[in-house]
Amino acid sequence: MTAINFPDSPTVDDIHVVGNRSWKWTGSIWESVAISGPTGPTGPAGSNGATGPTGANGADGATGPTGANGANGATGPTGANGANGATGPTGPAGEPNFSSFLLMGA
Repeated sequence: MTAINFPDSPTVDDIHVVGNRSWKWTGSIWESVAISGPTGPTGPAGSNGATGPTGANGADGATGPTGANGANGATGPTGANGANGATGPTGPAGEPNFSSFLLMGA
């Protein structure tokens, strides 16, 4: 096995690569670091999850302004005449006419 010649004055997080292996300096030791391969293709999309619950209703809005008054309706037909009232009492008798009486007897 071949000896690995690490750098003499590494800085923390320096990476040293020999062949297909890598080491990272922690400040006190060289730790072996896994080498990752190339990223594979993206997998198919998963199915959609269930629909969540419906949220609460929002508050009612303010009442709008009052609309304009409508036009007056047409005048209705005239009602029927009421019944005639009762006949009033007979008035007192008048004074006798003596002038005709005197002419007849002359």
